[in-house]
Amino acid sequence: MNKTASEFLKPSPWDDRVFNMPCYELTEITRESLAMTCDVGHYTAKLDPVSVKSILHENGFYYCDTLIEPYCRPDMFRPSECPDVDIEYNCSLEDLLKVSS
Repeated sequence: MNKTASEFLKPSPWDDRVFNMPCYELTEITRESLAMTCDVGHYTAKLDPVSVKSILHENGFYYCDTLIEPYCRPDMFRPSECPDVDIEYNCSLEDLLKVSS
């Protein structure tokens, strides 16, 4: 049974705003799902970083591992202060919406 694009592609509107184009997350990584992508748009494929990426490369995708986890021992940490940046613990929803939209 053939599936439709909506069964493979989950819209990611938060990325639409960043990339200024239609953005989707692939819910399955198969030849059939990759064939459903089009020339316009940004597609996210979540894979185990150590898995083989050949299926993506064979279908014109570029894989970039964005799950890098930084590590720093406390004795190596070098804080950098910036007078223009501060942490606000009690801000209003209205203020949050201003910076997130």
